[in-house]
Amino acid sequence: MNSSKKRYKVAVVGAGIAGLTCAQTLVDYGLDREDILVLEARDRVGGRVLTQETCGAAFDHGAAWIHGTLQNPLAIALERRGVVLQQVSPRNPWMIPACMGVAVFSHGRRLDEKKRREMLTVFQGLMDKVEELVDEPCDKPQSLAEALMCVAASMPDNLQEDERTLLEANALLIEAWNGGSIRDLEAMYFFSDDEDEDEDDGSDGKGGEHSESDEDHDFDEADFTSAATTLSIAEESENWGDFPGPHCLPVGGMQQLLRVVASDEILADVKTGAVVTRVLREDAGASTGAQVTIECADQQVYHAERVVMTLPLGVLQSNTVTFSPPLPEQKVEAISRLRMGAYKKVILRYAEPFWPADSPFILMARSNESPIRTKSFEGVALRKLLDSEDTNRSEHIPDLGPILLFDNYLNLKGLPVLEAVCVAEQGFLLTRFTDEVVVRAVTQYVRANFPDATDPVESHVTRWEEDPFSRGAYSFFALGARDTDVLTVAEPVDSTIYFAGECFDLDYQGSVNAAHNSGLRAAATIRDDQLGMHDDVKYR
Repeated sequence: MNSSKKRYKVAVVGAGIAGLTCAQTLVDYGLDREDILVLEARDRVGGRVLTQETCGAAFDHGAAWIHGTLQNPLAIALERRGVVLQQVSPRNPWMIPACMGVAVFSHGRRLDEKKRREMLTVFQGLMDKVEELVDEPCDKPQSLAEALMCVAASMPDNLQEDERTLLEANALLIEAWNGGSIRDLEAMYFFSDDEDEDEDDGSDGKGGEHSESDEDHDFDEADFTSAATTLSIAEESENWGDFPGPHCLPVGGMQQLLRVVASDEILADVKTGAVVTRVLREDAGASTGAQVTIECADQQVYHAERVVMTLPLGVLQSNTVTFSPPLPEQKVEAISRLRMGAYKKVILRYAEPFWPADSPFILMARSNESPIRTKSFEGVALRKLLDSEDTNRSEHIPDLGPILLFDNYLNLKGLPVLEAVCVAEQGFLLTRFTDEVVVRAVTQYVRANFPDATDPVESHVTRWEEDPFSRGAYSFFALGARDTDVLTVAEPVDSTIYFAGECFDLDYQGSVNAAHNSGLRAAATIRDDQLGMHDDVKYR
């Protein structure tokens, strides 16, 4: 081992938004830059923020969106730097799809917008029934898929194929926002229980027996005709990990955010290629406090009084970084209950566009002969594929389900580019296949709706799910997770090991705002544990 003689005040593991924010904030509080060490496993800074020239233009391979501009400190800071925020939707388009500019295609036909809005009302009716269902006592957490299946069992049997497609589209949009399958999302998570909070009895707040039958949730005609004509799964005041107001794309890419949260000096100080493998916590000293030794794969060893771990949840779960002594059992259990989601982008550039430019989003459905199409939102065949060992990476073309979401860059950037967004089980399934097979799988949906479609002249597939330094796109609150898990994971260990990252912020989990907030919080906690630091946070 090659041990550094210098003992840093604070070491930060990870140079994504959380790590950079933490390091810069410590400097703003008065800590010398020379007393801060930032280690990054990759050969670049930014973590899952990566803007690269792809298919003839700058594309964000990772985080891409400013989720709400009103009172959003990162949006305000970007605009102060002269970055233009291109509005795509006036509100959250995934959780409030009534405001989504989307063209829906099925069997080569564009579905009527009036019909889409009618089926939004139907889906809202389903969600209303789900809310009634989860309000009842239950002996175990219930997934959103289970709840939807329960209430959908009483739907009329005469729904047309197009109507079913539109219902499935709404479930897909929920998965796109969360990164996780509706199988893995807890139904109760989607509804506020502020009116009647259970006292904390050491459980997750759910108890009793569930004895409700499907018959108790029958639909009548009024359920489909008297509901509001717009879907409002989330009200403006509710927090879905976003801020109120328009959802935007920064012109020029999210990479510009790095110089919002950190100075050029902090960015230059980052030690890249430093793959941390072990963190050793020593006994507290009388004058300097607890000490930490950080070992890296290249045999380099660093010493610090405190360390901030900004590793993604997937990396923490992989145990590729070990802690000695081990992390508290309560924290390890909380880490295991949270989940990383999939959000695989398949960027396709064509010589000429053959699709409309009037909507920023396109949903494309395949033939009703798709083996995955079911009445129940279950997606059984897709899960069977995920569980199967038959993963021939050269011959088998995977079926991604009845419908696929695309970002339309003909609308957004004037480019002949479609970006397929393969989320949750779709994204995880595609980790088993080569880029060529992934492109062919996505192209099935394009050709099913645009028979004259040409082959893409260029393509790119993102691989955050397979990346050993991320092991997923972003985290989500999974089925069986406890309300306290995010806070438990974020809790420091013996005022020595601190945690930050998009997983460790309860309000904005899964977003760059969560990463930013957690970095600020970790720095403030260290400030409170250490004398001689002042309260002064700046935006560059």
